[in-house]
Amino acid sequence: MTDGKHSPHPDIVAHRGGSRYPENSLSGFRNAASYGVEQVELDVHLTRDGHLVVMHDETLDQTSFGSGPISAFTLDEIQALRLRQIDESAPSLDQALAALASSPMRVRIEVKPGGSPGGYEETHRQVLSLADKYGMSRRITIMSFDPAALAFFTRSGVPTSQSVWPSDQASLETFRRVVERAAEAGIDDLGLSFGRTTPAMLALVAEAGLTAGVWTVNDVSRLDYWLRQPVAYVLTDHPDLALRVRTGLKGLPLGSR
Repeated sequence: MTDGKHSPHPDIVAHRGGSRYPENSLSGFRNAASYGVEQVELDVHLTRDGHLVVMHDETLDQTSFGSGPISAFTLDEIQALRLRQIDESAPSLDQALAALASSPMRVRIEVKPGGSPGGYEETHRQVLSLADKYGMSRRITIMSFDPAALAFFTRSGVPTSQSVWPSDQASLETFRRVVERAAEAGIDDLGLSFGRTTPAMLALVAEAGLTAGVWTVNDVSRLDYWLRQPVAYVLTDHPDLALRVRTGLKGLPLGSR
């Protein structure tokens, strides 16, 4: 969230740490912190032995030299594998938060959908414990496409953001129902597909008392557009590029074309 710290323009969120290093790697998170952006995003799954590992996919195949579902492996087994294109293993959430603790960045933790209620409850317990361990309890936002994952955090007073499927932005009326359900559930924010998001949709979000951001904006022309719009944040794989674009917008009001 912007908190009015820097300018009227949206926060920049380094999506999975940004693209200079492999996604969701410790090197990527440290590099994102070096840019001075306001937020960083990462993804978590529960391993077979109940630890939170920072990876995006449900399987190991595309980002590491392992194969098969994350849920079939222990944390030690996963960390015995190398990530592709870097001499690192997938970090645990504990390791990721330790690496980010000295940075002022807000950390957006995406809980991947498909877990059981028991898994979501355990994820909630561990996230709160680790955030407290590193003094980051006021610097986390929990994201998920599944409102059931967010419910545990909402009840604990942790800021929550529901990621919205593009199909739920197919029409204004479809989207209106998403906004109404999110507001009723006490969710604070909606993460929107930039290609489906219209000014009318953003107006609905604001009327409901929620904030919104867009994902994942990488092209310089689209960054120029979205960093001028009344959204709370812009997720991007290129936070360095986004910073350069936003710096060029200083003095321009939100909504300027």
